[in-house]
Amino acid sequence: MLWRILGVNKMRGNDDRMLHYGHRGFPERGQHMKSIAGYFTAMLLGAGLVLPAFAQELPQAVEPTVTTDEQAVEQAKTSKGKKKKDKKSKATLDHGARDRKGKAYPDRLGIFLGWFRVKGLDIQAQATPKNLPVVGVIVNFNNDLNIDNSDDSFRIDGYYRFTPRHRIDFAYYDTRVEGERTLARNIEWNGQTYLAGARVASFFEQTTYKVNYLFSFYHNEKVELGVGAGLHITDLAAGLSVTNIGDVPGLDPNINLNGEVSATAPLPVGSLLLEYRILPKLALRLRSDWFALDYEGYSGQFTDSFITFEYQVIRNMAIGLGWDRVNIDVAGDEEDKRWDLNVGYDGYMFYLKAMF
Repeated sequence: MLWRILGVNKMRGNDDRMLHYGHRGFPERGQHMKSIAGYFTAMLLGAGLVLPAFAQELPQAVEPTVTTDEQAVEQAKTSKGKKKKDKKSKATLDHGARDRKGKAYPDRLGIFLGWFRVKGLDIQAQATPKNLPVVGVIVNFNNDLNIDNSDDSFRIDGYYRFTPRHRIDFAYYDTRVEGERTLARNIEWNGQTYLAGARVASFFEQTTYKVNYLFSFYHNEKVELGVGAGLHITDLAAGLSVTNIGDVPGLDPNINLNGEVSATAPLPVGSLLLEYRILPKLALRLRSDWFALDYEGYSGQFTDSFITFEYQVIRNMAIGLGWDRVNIDVAGDEEDKRWDLNVGYDGYMFYLKAMF
């Protein structure tokens, strides 16, 4: 076919294998024109196949972009800020404990919702009005008033982590116990005398709000060690009320004796934290908060220490079980009263932890 397009005929003889054009070896006029047309057609076909592919390989012309000095400075700031943001985001999200696939657990925000079972509550307190020269005797709420030594309460804890090394912790919990007993001896409380033989009801309540800053000086995917400082605001209230005078001689049966003492103690505290990842899904947490204070009418000591084991159920949720020990020994000298309180108890915690 190509030979026909080019106008070339092939000789049929075995002896002469030459290629010739026309009748005598020279191109005839019609054959010559046909041959030229064939060459041009082949060239055009070849160019149509090759040039598009070749054109794709050629570099494309790019118009130069003129950038002013102000634009260059702005681009540099944007690029630098983006790099810092990406670095900070990676540092925040990719630190700490990891799952079996090596992916970091969410750890920017943690919320603990739990049940707190107080056991072995021991309360000793005294309260005296400022206008009385004699300080009242210490009342043992457990032995003298038969107050409950256990309580079930709701507790919420949490933290927000700014960076892998800096976070804010917070907590709230409330404990209230009550009791009732016929007094076996006279009791002095807040300027009133409760005589033996009277039926007396009593209560004690502690409400605690906690905000702490924590610095993790060592933190990797297995261990976190931190120190911190913050403020515990503890509302304390205790009270006695006569429910039945009974056979106490010399007292009006209709008398109503109520004595309630409340105080808010701002307690600056220090903190220590240890978290150890035993297994990819199991962690041990140890923490202790403490303070010693003697400032503007308030004095005393406070410790709150707990240990928990935490199991990672799914990526964003864990469950924990632990033990907590609290000791409070504080005294206050306020405008209208002087008071002294010593409280100690153990507690068992079960909680759910949500992680974001």
